[in-house]
Amino acid sequence: MNDHQLNKFNWPLIKRVFAMTKPYWVSSGKNQKWFLAGYLVLMLSGAWGLYAAFNIAFGEAVTDLWPGFVANHLPAAAIAAHKWLGVVIFTLSSLAIPAAYLFLTRKWMDQGWRLLGILTTLLLSVNGLNVLLTYLNRNMFNALQVKNGPLIWQSLWILCSVFILGIPIVIYYRYVRDRLGIAWRDWFTRDILDRYLANRKYYAISQNQAVENPDQRVSEDVKLFTQGALSFLLIVLDSVITVLSFTTVLWSISHSLSYAVVGYATFGTVITIFFGKRLIGLNYKQEAFEANFRYQAVSVRENAEAIAFYEGEAMEAKSLKARFGEVVKNYNFVIRWQRNLGFFTQGFDYMVVALPLIVLVPLYLAPGSKITFGDIMQANSAFSQLLAALSLFVAQFQTFSGFAANVNRLSGFNDELNAKEPTPSKDRPRIAFERGDHIEVQDVRMLTPGYERLLAEHINAAVRNAENLLIVGPSGSGKSSILRVIAGLWHAGDGKVITPDHHQMLFLPQMPYLPLGSLRWQLLYPDAHSTATDEDLARVLQTVNLGGLIEKFNKEGIEQGGKNGLDAVLPWKDRLSPGERQRLAFARLLLKMPKFAILDEASSALDEPNEAHLYEILRQSGIAYVSVGHRTSLRQYHKKELKLDGKGGCVLSDIQA
Repeated sequence: MNDHQLNKFNWPLIKRVFAMTKPYWVSSGKNQKWFLAGYLVLMLSGAWGLYAAFNIAFGEAVTDLWPGFVANHLPAAAIAAHKWLGVVIFTLSSLAIPAAYLFLTRKWMDQGWRLLGILTTLLLSVNGLNVLLTYLNRNMFNALQVKNGPLIWQSLWILCSVFILGIPIVIYYRYVRDRLGIAWRDWFTRDILDRYLANRKYYAISQNQAVENPDQRVSEDVKLFTQGALSFLLIVLDSVITVLSFTTVLWSISHSLSYAVVGYATFGTVITIFFGKRLIGLNYKQEAFEANFRYQAVSVRENAEAIAFYEGEAMEAKSLKARFGEVVKNYNFVIRWQRNLGFFTQGFDYMVVALPLIVLVPLYLAPGSKITFGDIMQANSAFSQLLAALSLFVAQFQTFSGFAANVNRLSGFNDELNAKEPTPSKDRPRIAFERGDHIEVQDVRMLTPGYERLLAEHINAAVRNAENLLIVGPSGSGKSSILRVIAGLWHAGDGKVITPDHHQMLFLPQMPYLPLGSLRWQLLYPDAHSTATDEDLARVLQTVNLGGLIEKFNKEGIEQGGKNGLDAVLPWKDRLSPGERQRLAFARLLLKMPKFAILDEASSALDEPNEAHLYEILRQSGIAYVSVGHRTSLRQYHKKELKLDGKGGCVLSDIQA
């Protein structure tokens, strides 16, 4: 995605928003769109019914308390005073029909739509109260102008009553909005995690580096997208309702002012787009530079010991400062464009105060004018509300530019998650995979993932039950790459690979992965459903010469609310030595007891006695295994050897005892 694409407000950007929004709101049911269409129509009808019912009830209450006030001052006078039977029936129908529809279609409407319906109703209620307040304010200012004390206090009491009614509506509006936001984020995050972790998509993304900092996409960008999309949806909806609500108010006072607000809003929007579109690309770059700087800082923390051994502080400082320099340089561009845009938007905001007066004061001062002081105040309020709604793009541009950059980042990640496996071709062949009861590589030609170069060809080897194989060769010859092919991680090349189900195999890398969690979790990984008892874990630790590990971390486990050292949650990568980590990986192997074990220099950090001890246990366990290693001592634990020459060739032979 180039800068030109990022700097434009265009249809592709809107389509990206809809593409990521649609899965949450529209299910796969063939009739879902009709249910949703009916839901939206009747939801608006129900909201109108609530508004009308409120006006009737409020009008009746005020009429009883202050006779004559409603007929003279409130917009609901016709409904409240005449009590038309048809209006009342229509109002009740507007409430009853949506309620019945929601009850009948409740199986097809999930939590998101229910919350959105409540939210829209509350939003309409807030707008109805805002319209009502303009009339009440007009009456109060008219009363102030003529110094009518009883009418002033009457208006104040009614205003206070409306405020008391409005407080729970506004509070519940915010509450439901936040509930909907977290529900959407929860669904979207789980959906992305399912796709990210399915079919080893996370590995493919890490290899092709098509997406930078995928962790940020999952943790931050999803949150920003759901919050931003919901916020803009409500802002647009609120703007539409505001325009519909206040246009009548403003038109009844001054046609000229109605034309002025539309023209002024259009002018502001055009100028803002012209000056501000550059900010989208700059915000996109800013997020990328910030993420790169953060990644470099985390790398220093995670590799502190290695850096200290190398005394690489100077180079790390140079790299960190260079990345931070990109952050500062781009941010300077951002604030300059914000400054340029601010010159216009600030002036635009200031004119909001003066423009209604410029139009209305001559009319107010004209002889025989029917415009009152209250009318001017009401018009000023209605003008501000309408202008805010029509100038949505001007007021929200800074936020929108950041949201657009967020959409571009997240949609790129989403596209990668949805990308299908490439179709094999003559130029980009793929190794064929087949399920079986053993491991076999049949005439495989192995290329690097990007098809840049040949690693080895005519690879033929098989490992069946209780058999074993040692893979050797010079560094860079492709030894570990064969294991990646067996695991199904690499596909570039041709030939055929037969493997059992992955649950029947366990891979032991040179640097075992230690996830966040307790010592028990380290031993059980990756079997989340293991039924091993604490006694089983203690016994297997004893077998791999780590018997003192539980006692060593017993204090931490108890302090953290556990019963022993197995419950200790610590940064295990830092607390265990490389040799201890490799022995712990063997403990995982003995707990799971798969049919096949794949060891990629899994004993390189062990001394020879520990290596001999573990391989002897492995040989006696009946597990078939494939090893990669450089040590000649490994040959005594294997019957066959596959030797790569580093030039694309390989030889399979028996190992003589």
